[in-house]
Amino acid sequence: MKVSDQMFMAIIIATFLVFGAGMYVVGNAGHNTAAPSASTSSYNLTIVITHQNYYNSSITSQPRYYVLEGNQLVSSANIYVPSYATIHLTIIDYDNGNATAPSQYLNVMGTQNNMELIVNQTNAHVTNQSSTVGSYTHQVSAVSIAHTFTLFNKNNQEILNVPSPYESTVYTTFTTQGAGYFTWQCEADCGSGASGWGGAMVTPGWMTGSFIVQ
Repeated sequence: MKVSDQMFMAIIIATFLVFGAGMYVVGNAGHNTAAPSASTSSYNLTIVITHQNYYNSSITSQPRYYVLEGNQLVSSANIYVPSYATIHLTIIDYDNGNATAPSQYLNVMGTQNNMELIVNQTNAHVTNQSSTVGSYTHQVSAVSIAHTFTLFNKNNQEILNVPSPYESTVYTTFTTQGAGYFTWQCEADCGSGASGWGGAMVTPGWMTGSFIVQ
């Protein structure tokens, strides 16, 4: 994948300007805006992963995925994107710890050239001060992975996998085809219980949900 530094930095700067303008959370509410038009040829999707979110009195806190829309963090239970479009995906991961994932989920899959851009593998909490934008990679190391954004089709086949290191910002692109209904899932064991697959991992809007192309 080849993306100009200027274009990528414009996307990242715009995203963080939105954050600075006053971001707030719309708990379990769905998207407030209308679903994107199918005629759109390019679409920006920004996912924000936070940690220490209250889950319930027995599990207490869990990580959670949100979708950034305007200056709001909205539920990721149903994520809408247009068909036949280039999706510019940015994942801002505030989680500060790693998890374990099967080796296949360390690999980038389904994006342009099966690559992603990690912004200097920098802390998501700070501004990038380096003269370089970041590094493209096909894979995230097992010791740094925190989450994944993985899509499955109706036959439970993986069609997209974007691994996210902890405290990082990741950017990549992929292309949607015709309308369809998919499932997204984090494939790193970051939930509750002995296996790490309880709690948030099986709760729509936390570590799983629907990905709807229309």
